[in-house]
Amino acid sequence: MKVYSNLDKVELFVNGKSMGTQNSIKGVSYWNVAFVNGKNSLIARGINENRTCEDAMQIDFEIIPALLSQANEKSFELAVNVGSNCFFIDPVNSTTWLPDQEYKSGSFGYVGGEIFRTSDKRIGHQSEVNQTRNVPLYQTFRYGLTNYKFDVSDGEYEVELHFADLSSKQTKTVYDVNETESNSKEISQFNIIINDVRVLENFCPSVQYGALTAVPKTFVIEAKSMKGITISFEKEIGNTFVNAIKIRRLN
Repeated sequence: MKVYSNLDKVELFVNGKSMGTQNSIKGVSYWNVAFVNGKNSLIARGINENRTCEDAMQIDFEIIPALLSQANEKSFELAVNVGSNCFFIDPVNSTTWLPDQEYKSGSFGYVGGEIFRTSDKRIGHQSEVNQTRNVPLYQTFRYGLTNYKFDVSDGEYEVELHFADLSSKQTKTVYDVNETESNSKEISQFNIIINDVRVLENFCPSVQYGALTAVPKTFVIEAKSMKGITISFEKEIGNTFVNAIKIRRLN
């Protein structure tokens, strides 16, 4: 937890309990905070010329268990910022998209593929993406992957896949000096199968919707026999890829 302040020292309270007082280093104080599941009340407080200054906020926090099968079935929703090591929060509906991770049994993650980079130090690209308010979510992606897995409990789920193809881009972005004209020109076409059901065939986002255009696709899928959800990507031309995935329990 970071608190930005021009005070020398700041005390942080979480759910009425003091987390201690920290010195401000270049205007920032830091705490490691364990939130409870649900509503968390935070108050940052300090003294300036014998006057108490404070700011407060409330954070609604939902704990996602290490084993997805143990998640709350009624409210379960999981959104992944694929190909990124950062959280992303939708400014309108406050959905929190989690960083990408490699698949571990009982949890979720990718199988195969690579993070797209414009340079060794930069993840994603800086090009504008059309038809979305969440441009940063579509500026990162994983390509060449074979599967993305969620070891959820049995039930009916809404699976939301998000794509924005960089293919067919003929010129580099003028303000991105690290991006070259050779990046991802090859058209990508592939099939998508979710739990043995072919949901997209000959899918080619750049041809069907245009390059750098946000393309969301939503499907209703049943998870059964404790096998969870497996999203499989079958390459036809170029590379398989996906920018973001969200799953939500229906019943």
